[in-house]
Amino acid sequence: MPTLYEMVKEAVMSSGGTATNKEIIQYALTHYEHDNKQSMIDTINSASVNSLGRINYFFNQREVVEPREKYDFLFKLGRASVTLYNPAIHGIWGIKSVNGSFKVYRVDLQRTVGSSLVLYNLYSREDLLRIFGESEMTPTWRQSGIISVKTSEGDTLFFVTLGSQGIGEEWVDESGILRWHPQKHQKRSDPQIQRFKESNNRGDLIYLFIRVEGDKKYYYAGTLKYLSTVTNTDDRIFFNWQISPWPPNQTFSSNIVKKVPTDVKLEVLTQTSFEEEERTEKIVKGLSPDDVANRLRSLSPNPDEYIVINGKRLKRDLVAISLIKQNRGFKCQICGVSIKKENGGLYIEGAHIKAKSLGGKEEPKNILVLCPNHHKEFDYGSRVVLELNENLIRFNLNGNEYTVSLKIVV
Repeated sequence: MPTLYEMVKEAVMSSGGTATNKEIIQYALTHYEHDNKQSMIDTINSASVNSLGRINYFFNQREVVEPREKYDFLFKLGRASVTLYNPAIHGIWGIKSVNGSFKVYRVDLQRTVGSSLVLYNLYSREDLLRIFGESEMTPTWRQSGIISVKTSEGDTLFFVTLGSQGIGEEWVDESGILRWHPQKHQKRSDPQIQRFKESNNRGDLIYLFIRVEGDKKYYYAGTLKYLSTVTNTDDRIFFNWQISPWPPNQTFSSNIVKKVPTDVKLEVLTQTSFEEEERTEKIVKGLSPDDVANRLRSLSPNPDEYIVINGKRLKRDLVAISLIKQNRGFKCQICGVSIKKENGGLYIEGAHIKAKSLGGKEEPKNILVLCPNHHKEFDYGSRVVLELNENLIRFNLNGNEYTVSLKIVV
């Protein structure tokens, strides 16, 4: 009996070098009577050099700069199809350690284009088009505030236009903090929002170009480091970024930097933030399993209610998600993965079965505990719910069927 890796490679080769996950699974079943679909999916993901989720597998939790014949032989073409990996065609992919975490990256792409930028110089979009090697001024280049750098995976050009009349919703303050908000339709689960939030750990570079409304050119202001994300009462997301280097020269400072009124800062800092989620999880972690289960059974249906735990006043929805994660062991309910954070804690996400925008609530029967990869697949993949009740959900996701318990664990 071949190993799973040998089985997967054999299946892809038998299909002419390109195959869907479904075809690989069927090949293993037909030729080797191997019927564990999830193990095949895991093998495919871990062997795909450009799969960001491959770092969740122990043999990929190390630095890799050259392809390994045993583990690095597939290249993902989409959500559910792969081809045999060819470095000459697909580039050289590896794994590197960034701030204690591992990141998949293109080894053969060097960050050379950004080195020609001059700090605080003025640039038009046409100037940057030439610098970053684009061939034409597409609608994206003309209008978008966020443009991916094609020659450097994960890096971004970040265009910001500040209002000309005093302090608006976006600003740069005297300490070099940029307050910025994305489009109204972009919520916290949006892939771009998550990518920005993880940019420090991923090692991504975010080049900041900023101007005042009415100006034609942008100042190049350096790069951005993610600080925090806050949400206001209208569920609008606001980012706080640190501009680096700082302080700037006098010209940039006099044109861009604003003294932000104290009351405006306080308004932002008192809103819900990702840091508040972590604080809530830390408090819930101190509860006994019985207390967690009892609190889940007695959750109020009112999403605006506050809950007091150990003398701390916490938002009901944050408490609910934290209780569910704790009750289900901080493990993905599809693959069983737990992500260990630098501080020793575990990271996992809560996925709504019925979206919050459609009235879905933070309660055990509507929340799945998933790793980031399966959360995104659940939200954006081809999903068909086959059965749903208070005890379980059975669904087909991108051709794979899963049954997941929604019960409160006692």
